[in-house]
Amino acid sequence: APPPAPPPASPRPGVGRPALVSARLDAQGSRLVLAFRRGPGASARAGLVGAGPCGAILDDPTLALVRGGAGAGGVVLCSWRDAVTLEVDLNFESLVRPGSTVGVRAGVLRPPGLAAPCSSSNPACSEAASVEIPADPARACEGSGGCPLPRAHISGPAVVSPCPGEFARLDGTASSGGGGPRLR
Repeated sequence: APPPAPPPASPRPGVGRPALVSARLDAQGSRLVLAFRRGPGASARAGLVGAGPCGAILDDPTLALVRGGAGAGGVVLCSWRDAVTLEVDLNFESLVRPGSTVGVRAGVLRPPGLAAPCSSSNPACSEAASVEIPADPARACEGSGGCPLPRAHISGPAVVSPCPGEFARLDGTASSGGGGPRLR
């Protein structure tokens, strides 16, 4: 008898394929948290072990949002919390907010155990996908408290001169909260 044929990469296109299912901010608002399908569609983590650049995983519009004012030269770092949860570090210039749409590239994620190179034409590999972070700040961040609220702390002189041409200087550098993006 002839040897049995090898099993297909996936029983049907899309079954077992890693898929982006949701996006939120972490409880501090300092990381973007992407969740992928559980079960047979779990990801082999795109070969990323520990923290590393996520330019091969995130699509170009998402990289631009995460970099924000840091421009194209800014390195975007991410790490896997577990087999289906990718965390992306946000910086002070990031433009990721509740209501932002974020996405991943095609063909970079594959199920564990698939040794073949991944490409978007392989039915076991990820497709390009995008999801929206919930626009409601109460649902956009992990945890029950919603997204962190900024705390403004403004200091300045106790007395201001009434003379023309005199200015009072206010300082808000002691303000805090609001997650990764810089307070404006």
